[in-house]
Amino acid sequence: MYFWNIKALRAALAHGTLSEQARFIYLLTLVFLTAALLEIAAALPGAAANPSPTNEWDWLQSAITIASTVLGTVWAYHLNGGSHGRHFLERYVALTWVYSLRFMVIVMLPVWTLAYTAATLLELTTDATGPFDVALWSAMDVAYLIGFFRQIRLTAAAEPAAQRGALAGATQHP
Repeated sequence: MYFWNIKALRAALAHGTLSEQARFIYLLTLVFLTAALLEIAAALPGAAANPSPTNEWDWLQSAITIASTVLGTVWAYHLNGGSHGRHFLERYVALTWVYSLRFMVIVMLPVWTLAYTAATLLELTTDATGPFDVALWSAMDVAYLIGFFRQIRLTAAAEPAAQRGALAGATQHP
């Protein structure tokens, strides 16, 4: 891995010599720093995402989000074959975008609407983050990760069949 020598990193990328494991470490570092900075910024008092004072539930939710994001990325890497897998970075980025959009529309919006409507009617919600909010966010994290892991696993499993198909197509003469 390169921490400072950008010329060497560019050369490794240009020549295709940067290992899958090194690519994963770069991604994991980026994922961790992004999750941590976004969670800390959102939890600070006066932040647009959190107009009420920060409480212990906010910090617990932030810790859960950071941990699930980092551990989920590690597990997805493992499901893709780990250091022997291929194209993890490309798969992770592309699948994250499409799966996240679908998950938000199909799962999160309906579940949040129903859950918060019911919680409001039952007077379970408060102005500050509380146990209900943390439980719902955590459930959404788990549901998202289960579905995302499935997509990574299916993509990695399809690669050998796709390669066999490409080879069979290349050897057939018209």
